[in-house]
Amino acid sequence: MISEVVNAPVFAANSCQDANAPQWLRADPVPAPSARKSATHHHRVFRHPRADTTLTSTMAKQIPAHILKLPAHLSHKSALVLLPPSDIIAPIELLRRVYDKQFDRWPPHINLLYPFLANACVRNKQDGGTQYTLKNEIRMRIARAVQDIAPFHMSLPADAPSAFHHSERSYSVWLRPTTQNIQGLHAALQTEFYEVNHDTRPFTPHLSVGQTRSQIGVEKLNAKVEKTVSEFLSKNGAEEGSPIALDWPVDRVCVIERGGFKDRFQVVAEIELEKERS
Repeated sequence: MISEVVNAPVFAANSCQDANAPQWLRADPVPAPSARKSATHHHRVFRHPRADTTLTSTMAKQIPAHILKLPAHLSHKSALVLLPPSDIIAPIELLRRVYDKQFDRWPPHINLLYPFLANACVRNKQDGGTQYTLKNEIRMRIARAVQDIAPFHMSLPADAPSAFHHSERSYSVWLRPTTQNIQGLHAALQTEFYEVNHDTRPFTPHLSVGQTRSQIGVEKLNAKVEKTVSEFLSKNGAEEGSPIALDWPVDRVCVIERGGFKDRFQVVAEIELEKERS
């Protein structure tokens, strides 16, 4: 039986060879993991209660404990998020395609509540796959939470990205929103969805760009983030000397869902701020 690591990076070794990417970006990519070799021995097999696939004992060891211990009413296959407007996605995705191991599974996003409710959506099987529909009571709860929050503006400065240091050889580089309004939005949603309480860490809004294995790698990726965004802004008419930042008008929150841990999240519903009322 082949033992598969379920949280392994999904980009291929040549995924950085995007024909549209500038040469300096396509050079020196974060190396993709080597292909796993087939195991010649058998593993004890069990089924995770929220997984869509059978897991071997070797695979289970690769799943973080907080996922295996997730309460039944919550799911890592559901999230309440902010999605960036289409006019600023290009430079983000140019970077994520090379450096973000979750590129094929997640759209660019900022998590507001994750993991979210396991039963937030109705699933309907169709010929083309599964169709997700947000339950009306969940939509009403989200609408009630945001009904007094006006749309606001924020930006993502690219000249000073931040980084999470997970372990000795694991770092994540991300962009930090400039406004505190997002904190108020999160607080309102957290108050309404009091049962979504698995993640007790302080809320740190961030848009992930990619991962690297060292502090030197963080510095190199930071420089590439700044250069990529700067070139994008210049091509779109930004004046010389203007801030190297992506403008983001926030007027809605989104529920996204996926069928399995390897599937890509789909947008299930969009709820506008200060407009929909229960």
